[in-house]
Amino acid sequence: MPAHSETPINTCRIPIFAATRRPSTVKEFHVETPWGSATITGKLGQQHRDMLDAMRMIAEKEQMTHDGRMHLKIDPAKLRYVLLISQKYRLQKDV
Repeated sequence: MPAHSETPINTCRIPIFAATRRPSTVKEFHVETPWGSATITGKLGQQHRDMLDAMRMIAEKEQMTHDGRMHLKIDPAKLRYVLLISQKYRLQKDV
């Protein structure tokens, strides 16, 4: 697994993830940028960002709908494997 993951521009430019492994609960937070907007409710932290990056990386099929939503076809076993490798790498790096 690479030291730095690569993400598409659309997920980088709309800051919806808290930069922490222990995000606090957000009642409602609205973000608006020139590239789009998002309303965040609940918790979205680094582990959610890692999962999104992993799903985009291993997706067998990626499809955008007419209203701008993204559908990914993924193999759950492959996703678990990639996330496990990522977690082991992160733990080794911290030691």
